[in-house]
Amino acid sequence: MVSDNTSKYKSPLFIYIQLIRLIEIEDHDNNKSAALIGKLGSSLMQLAESMNTVNLEQSESGFLVQFMTIRDALKFGSSLISLTKGQNDFDIKISVHSSKNEFILKREIKKIISFSGHNEIILTSTLNLDEIRDSGYTWNKIGEIQLDEIGDTSDVLKIDLTGYFQKGKINKQTDLSFNDIKYRYLIPVVVLFFIGIYFLMPNKKYEPTIAVWMMENNGNKKNSFWSWGMTEDIINTVGKSQTINIVPFSEINTAILNRESPKDYAKRSGLNYVLISEFTPQKIGFELQYSLINIKNDKTEYSKKIKISSKQISEIVGIISRKIINILDVNDLKIIQSRKHTDPEAYKLYLKGKYLINTGESPAQISEGFSLLEESIELDDNFLKVKSYLANLSRERGDLSKARDLYTEALKSAGDLGDRQGVQQYLVALGDILFEMEDFSNAMDCYRNSLSLYKELNHRHKTPYIMNQMALIYNHQGKPDSAIFFLEQSINISHELKDSLKTVSEILLLGNIYYNSGDYYSALIQFVKAREYSIINGDTSDLSRALHFMSEIFWNKKDFTQALIYQKELLELLKESGDDNSIAWAAFRIGSIYENRCDYGEAQQYLKESLKLRQKLKDRGDLAETISYLGLVTAKMGKYKKAQSYFLDSQKLYEKLRDRSGIGFMNHNLGETFYFRKMYRESEGYFRGALAVWKELENPVMEIWSMSWLVLAELKSGNREFEVDLYLLNKLMKKQELDEGNISAVYYNLYQIYDHKNVDDKAGNKLSYAYNAVMKNIGNIQTKEDRNSCLENNILSKKIVQTWEKLNR
Repeated sequence: MVSDNTSKYKSPLFIYIQLIRLIEIEDHDNNKSAALIGKLGSSLMQLAESMNTVNLEQSESGFLVQFMTIRDALKFGSSLISLTKGQNDFDIKISVHSSKNEFILKREIKKIISFSGHNEIILTSTLNLDEIRDSGYTWNKIGEIQLDEIGDTSDVLKIDLTGYFQKGKINKQTDLSFNDIKYRYLIPVVVLFFIGIYFLMPNKKYEPTIAVWMMENNGNKKNSFWSWGMTEDIINTVGKSQTINIVPFSEINTAILNRESPKDYAKRSGLNYVLISEFTPQKIGFELQYSLINIKNDKTEYSKKIKISSKQISEIVGIISRKIINILDVNDLKIIQSRKHTDPEAYKLYLKGKYLINTGESPAQISEGFSLLEESIELDDNFLKVKSYLANLSRERGDLSKARDLYTEALKSAGDLGDRQGVQQYLVALGDILFEMEDFSNAMDCYRNSLSLYKELNHRHKTPYIMNQMALIYNHQGKPDSAIFFLEQSINISHELKDSLKTVSEILLLGNIYYNSGDYYSALIQFVKAREYSIINGDTSDLSRALHFMSEIFWNKKDFTQALIYQKELLELLKESGDDNSIAWAAFRIGSIYENRCDYGEAQQYLKESLKLRQKLKDRGDLAETISYLGLVTAKMGKYKKAQSYFLDSQKLYEKLRDRSGIGFMNHNLGETFYFRKMYRESEGYFRGALAVWKELENPVMEIWSMSWLVLAELKSGNREFEVDLYLLNKLMKKQELDEGNISAVYYNLYQIYDHKNVDDKAGNKLSYAYNAVMKNIGNIQTKEDRNSCLENNILSKKIVQTWEKLNR
């Protein structure tokens, strides 16, 4: 993240003040809107006169005030919040930002304020954090924002004003005025006022975090399915709230098995509420008692005992769920909708069926559970919950067609019943199933329709997921721009919902799309962010992916030192997992990076580590690749006889795999090792073997490479065919461009051939090509250390440079 280290800002520094309640009334009461703006403006003018402001201007539904220092800006903002806090007419939001471009500043400062809550000051890490800290302020990171001017993301920070007010840092001598009332003695008046109304204030509102404990079954064991099933349904129903943080059913189950008490569990987990309930079967119907307990003050917020007839049993989940939402005082009650009357017997079969499926210890019990679910649907075709449950089970078992059909039926029924939330839910589920079936067109239709419903109902928590799925489809269809658009939308909404840490999969996909398009800069920004979030989340799988791509980006950019840092971090992470296959791959990758860096000793060490693991895993393809690389590294160290041993072993494996390309490369590499051992006749045979493979595979690029070595070997051995092969080589080179990695070797071979024939102009020309190719490759390497390594340790490159320098002194 970006940070500015200046104390006095040469760039304009502004705070932006916005009214919150103005937005709620401006459509129907323009006079009141103007009055509120005037009221705030009057206060600002009088406050500005007593502080070091540079300029004050009105902007849309708020004001922009310019300052010289961040200290003055924060002092002004804190004083204004102290002055206006508690007014019945409006609250305010404040954001602080600085930029060289005043137009961009005014645009971005209004983006930043979207992170602000009531009476909060928000800023970014581009400001001087040391000066802010020295001024006595602290802050909390609440998200991230993309800033146009820096072309990067910046942390969004919320100033902690609690300690500021408690320590009395507001200047009590500052003459603050609001509607002609003097505030010289603001603090003592406020204190007296709050003492006076203390006992009239409502109870403190706690964050809605809750555990719904397993419903206690006071009947016999055969009735366990009632309490088990209804508890799960209550948790799933309340869990649809965008506001309430509820413990998943699986964790409640685990806590029950560990014999934890509800209150102890809630306290240990830092929850504010716990719901406990009892279920007692009676001759006619059931008796239900439930209580919602406030863990912070150990008081029962609500308790009730009710008797329910057998026909009303299906309504218990809705009754308790709505009560939880009412007591916790959240505003998304619309997600808890009364369901059409469900057949009591169908409901019983549903609860019993899912209980057997989840707790059954034998295949027969699980099979019985499925049968009960089917019977439930037969009794009540409009029982949508059981259809969706059975659809999910069918999907888990791989029966996607059945899952699709069940969700299609549920979707139609929900539409007929006017159940818009059901339509919303089933559209997403059906889209997911169609996505798995690779019916991308219909899946996209489902996602689009569900997205418009979510926006219409203002139920945003699922929209990031839907947009991510749409991005996956666009990416599959080869439309990266559309995929990027929806991914960025998804990530932005998650930031607004304070769910930044849940965006890692989207960030990784976005980075992957940028990576595949060759935009390594944008890709790296995403992978760095994914790495940071993965570390916080403790997700080693996502962290591994981020590290892998970060290493690959630096490898592609030829920054081998940086690539090694991230690849080694990945190797250590994988060693903790104990996955030998992944460890072997990471060690091999480090070896190959060292080989590109021309640090052959280190390369050999990691390749041997990889080989040791791959010999245990016995994958012939991986073994052949690792052994061939060991041969390559050993040859580049000048140990040609040992390298031959590796190449021969690798060749045998490629022959068993019938890998023609692998066989071709091993023939060529063996040809080079025999050539450097001055066994020219033997080398000719291997080069011809390589040529035969390249012709079979119709690969003229590789033909040129192997033929240049063949002609050189024929020249050294005295084989008169070299003139014919030289003619064929030149003819082939006129038709085909060379592979960038082989240019220096091919042209240096031709230099040696023409130099031997005393054709000086051609020899000099070929040497120039070889030298320029070496220097271009060295020039593309990012660090001086890596460049020096390649110039010093690569035998061929070193020889070409020395020959060139000798002839051009």
